[in-house]
Amino acid sequence: MTKVKSGDTMQLRYALNESECTACSSHLEWQLDLKDINRPRYVSYHCNYQYVIYIDNVKVDVKRVDRKKQESLENKPVKDDEPRAILIAQTKKKERQRQEKDG
Repeated sequence: MTKVKSGDTMQLRYALNESECTACSSHLEWQLDLKDINRPRYVSYHCNYQYVIYIDNVKVDVKRVDRKKQESLENKPVKDDEPRAILIAQTKKKERQRQEKDG
């Protein structure tokens, strides 16, 4: 695990899974904060410190999708408390897991 210092740059996955409190070295638990959609972030509080991960850059992969899968994703009802992007990501994750099982 890594103690977090202000201004450190690292991969999001690594930051969420491997970050430690600078005071006591405990693992940090992160909460997603989407209040400002222009600057989404993860926040953690520990030992009277506030830790913030800003999500400024993202990688976008463009892949051709089967027409039927695309229509099913577009027509899927969206819950009020879950953003559409999270639903699509969860659906794709489930598809990948099914393909790995079958594959």
